[in-house]
Amino acid sequence: MIANMMRKIPIGLIIAVQITVISSSLMAVLNNKNIKILVKVYIMAFECTYVELWAITLNEN
Repeated sequence: MIANMMRKIPIGLIIAVQITVISSSLMAVLNNKNIKILVKVYIMAFECTYVELWAITLNEN
């Protein structure tokens, strides 16, 4: 049961990170009107998500 809960926690963190990145970066862009920074932030966030999902699959195998 604990192992099953441990698998669900990283997925929740990944979703929370994406929501935080999207909302905070949109506010920053609306204040500064700098689209390049928004694109860079999104790329970094999705790379981080990919690495986290990859680590989860390695851990399960």
